[in-house]
Amino acid sequence: MRQIDLTKYTTPVKLPDGSERQQEYDVRESLIMLLFVRSQQLNARQLLERDDVARKIRDHQGDTILLEDSEYAQAEGAINSFAGFGQEDVAFVKRVLEAEKVDGRDLKIVKKDGSHA
Repeated sequence: MRQIDLTKYTTPVKLPDGSERQQEYDVRESLIMLLFVRSQQLNARQLLERDDVARKIRDHQGDTILLEDSEYAQAEGAINSFAGFGQEDVAFVKRVLEAEKVDGRDLKIVKKDGSHA
C-alpha cells in the first residue's frame, strides 16, 4: 500500500511578463485528470480500472489516501507516461512517485467514536 498526500498547496508560477504569482495546486484533481490523459490510449479495461481509482480518490474525505498496490500502479503509470510537466508540478510528482509505503498489518482501525478496534 502507498499513502499519498492529497492536500492542496501553493506554488509560484512565472507569467509571460516575467513576474511571478502564487497559484493553488489541487493534487487530488490533478491526479484524477492524469489517470485519463488521452495520449495514454487506454483500452476499455484500463479505462474502467482507472475510473475505479479516480472514484476512490475523488470520494475520499481525508488529506491522505491509502492506495492498494494495484491502484498505486495505475497512478504511477499515469504519471510516468505523461510528458509536459513543468516546475510547478515537482511537488505533485514527488508526492506520488515518492509516496510512503505502508504495511497493512501496521494500520490501526479507528472507529467513528475515536476508539481503536
